Amino acid sequence: MTLKNKMFSNIAQNAKPFALCAALLIAPVAGHSQAHPTTELGSGVQYELISHWSKEKLNEILKTDFPKFSGVPVNYGQANNGIKLYRVTYRSVIPERANKSIQTSGLVAIPDNAETLKNRALPVLSYQHGTVYGKNEVPSVPNESPETQLMLAQFGGQGYVVIGADYFGMGSAPEPEGYMVKASHQQASYDMLLASQSVLNHLKVNTNQLFLSERVQSLPGS
Repeated sequence: MTLKNKMFSNIAQNAKPFALCAALLIAPVAGHSQAHPTTELGSGVQYELISHWSKEKLNEILKTDFPKFSGVPVNYGQANNGIKLYRVTYRSVIPERANKSIQTSGLVAIPDNAETLKNRALPVLSYQHGTVYGKNEVPSVPNESPETQLMLAQFGGQGYVVIGADYFGMGSAPEPEGYMVKASHQQASYDMLLASQSVLNHLKVNTNQLFLSERVQSLPGS
């Protein structure tokens, strides 16, 4: 074997482990993108299925996880069904900045028995989250938001469709956080309601009553 052939033979042999590593690294990424495809509905609305929480998981949140987080034991009602969680992105505007266009995010949670209830309209709970300090402690990232977990377990587990907007600057939005900025909070929640209706219509989920729930942060001495 010539020196040149020997050199190419060594390169080929050493390349095999690298090729195998590259294949192993690429495969999970491809699989992840196939697991959560994004659906575009037009007008800037997109959604993707991010998780399914079983009835057992919701009851664990109610019995153990949230009481441990809050330090307050409460006898919550039991979940009767699981839920499917969809992250939604949609277009809105910032009223305090001359209606500057923004792309922001939120969550739609649908009872996992909705498919069997096609002839029944489900109630909708629009949930406005309270004060949080982490950018991802919002509805669209439910694993990082104990408050959202409670709302999903208590209401989603009782057959409600639960929707929640991430306030501007939270979740996927790159803008500064609009903490206690009233018009922006209202705008985010209103446009999230419209976006969620597009998602629910596309998934053929019938709804009727709309309920509003807002967590109010109490100030010391109030």
